[in-house]
Amino acid sequence: MKVLLAILVLAALGVGYLKYDPTWWPQHKDKILPYLNQIPGVQSLLNKREQEQVELPTLPTLEDGDPKDSSQVADNPAQGPLVAVPALNDTERDYNYYFLREIFQQLRQQELAVEDAQKWMNVLEQGGSRRGIMRALILDDYYYQLQTQQVPLNPATIDFALAYGEKFLGVGYAAEDLGQVDFYTLKKELVEKTLRLMDLLLAEKDTKGRQDLANWYGVFSAQVAQDYPQLFTDSVRGQKSKSVHRQWALDNEAPYIYSEVIIKLAKILNHLNEGAVAAK
Repeated sequence: MKVLLAILVLAALGVGYLKYDPTWWPQHKDKILPYLNQIPGVQSLLNKREQEQVELPTLPTLEDGDPKDSSQVADNPAQGPLVAVPALNDTERDYNYYFLREIFQQLRQQELAVEDAQKWMNVLEQGGSRRGIMRALILDDYYYQLQTQQVPLNPATIDFALAYGEKFLGVGYAAEDLGQVDFYTLKKELVEKTLRLMDLLLAEKDTKGRQDLANWYGVFSAQVAQDYPQLFTDSVRGQKSKSVHRQWALDNEAPYIYSEVIIKLAKILNHLNEGAVAAK
């Protein structure tokens, strides 16, 4: 009986149901899926159809200048988070520590020292933003010293920056210009541009900004999982489904989306530029 009902429901929906009303399926799928999943092949069909619905939003124009000017985001890590949070519990403190440890490793290729952990954990406890911390870590004296090492770019790093800039930032870099840039300066450039882009996407009124950011995240995260499976092996980051990543972004607050994007971006850059040696 259930299988028959599922067949009737599927026939009623038709192959193009999402095309005509993209809001219908998200509202009803939890009730219908248990029946549809009993039909062989239906789950793969639905997954494919949902994948097709996740596309990059129209990218805002990125201009030169300080990316902190979005009214949605406090750039100073001590000024407050993107979303106000109550007192943190132990699980949230653990997440913050893991974030700090990973962002230090990926942005600066530096282990998280005890004093740095205490400093930035205190900032987060007081309502500071992950975005502000990430930007602070590429603007301080330590990062400037990394830039002065003049680590050159590998060809694969340049190719990635060209493709990432065009597809995900809407920025057209020139290969010959990037060839003159050192690795840590390129990383800083891409991090700042990416933060700025996410600010602008999120600044859209009503829920459109959140939807646009989730779609952007879904496409980006699925592509890097597909292109660099050796870097993203856990059950979440390793997902190759755009719709799964998009749903994760909708289920989590913006600070977590920001940090996931920057960690993934920096991780790829580190991997591609591995072995490059600074000029003597």
